[in-house]
Amino acid sequence: MNYYKKNIKLFIKNKYRESKYHEKNFLSDFKNYRANFKNKIENSLITKKLISKKDKTFSELKNYFEKKKI
Repeated sequence: MNYYKKNIKLFIKNKYRESKYHEKNFLSDFKNYRANFKNKIENSLITKKLISKKDKTFSELKNYFEKKKI
């Protein structure tokens, strides 16, 4: 995860010149970072209080984004 953040900072610093964001390792780090970030958000106390099962908009968006094929 730290590898992903480090690469992003270097890409921005170098204005995306010579960036290797198509590498397999970078993409896997990106996916892992996003999954960890999603888990942190879902497990935080604030979101548990805000999200209710009656919220129709949230449930529709959640179903839309969790589909395998978009």
